Order: sequence, then C-alpha cells, then structure tokens
Amino acid sequence: MKNYKIALTALLTSILSLTAVSTVSADISNYASWKQSGESWSSDIIGSSGETISEVGCKIVSTAIQLVRSGAVTDDSFNPGVLNAYFSSHGGYNGSGMNFTAADGYNGSDFSYEGSLKLTDTYLKDHTKELVDYYNKGLYMVM
Repeated sequence: MKNYKIALTALLTSILSLTAVSTVSADISNYASWKQSGESWSSDIIGSSGETISEVGCKIVSTAIQLVRSGAVTDDSFNPGVLNAYFSSHGGYNGSGMNFTAADGYNGSDFSYEGSLKLTDTYLKDHTKELVDYYNKGLYMVM
C-alpha cells in the first residue's frame, strides 16, 4: 500500500474555518476543476458552523483535490461534499477550523497529515526553499 502524506500550508495571513452532506457523484477525473461555488456540494454545511462550502470551504475542497491527486481516493462517488460529511462525522472540525488528522487513513489508505506551516509574512520567497523541500519529499500541500 502506498504511503500518502499531506502538508497543510495556511498561505500568508489567511486562516479560514470550515463543514455538511452531499451524496451526488462526481467524476473524479475532473477533480482539478472542483470549486467551492457552483457545485452540487456548495450549499453543504461545514460541520456545525452554519456556513457552507461555498462560503468558507476552500480547505475542504483543496484537501479533497489532493486526496484524489495523491491516489488515495479513486472512487468516482468521492467529491468535496463526501469528504465534508466524513470530516463532520469523524471529528474533522473543531472550534478553530479543520482537524486534518481526521483524513488519516481515509478510504483505507496510508494517507496521513504531516503538519502545517504558517506563512505570516508577505515575502513568500523567504519560504520557497521550505515549500520545495516538502514537495521533493512527496508531500501534497493544501494552501
């Protein structure tokens, strides 16, 4: 079984909260074009936040994309709404946002959350080497 890893990067000073339910299938071959808005899952509520994926779901959509991109998910019924429902029922949301460790082992894989890097200054170039190192280690980043 492959070992899938993800590194979360909160880009610059943006920190978003996220959480609901979607059972509509999506062809995962189109995963790179998934968006927060205008999708079957866009009106799904994120956890108990009362907010929708369309409003604050950038992290859950990005995480869903990376799960497919990494090969950890191959089921055509998977989409950000399915992952949101999974996170909602598996402790994936807390008072301060997402608990990314809820994705560990998703779909029976060895996918695991490896940590986060908070980029707080306006000079992304100062963090370029660190980001490249993560990439070279085979980590899938959510920004």
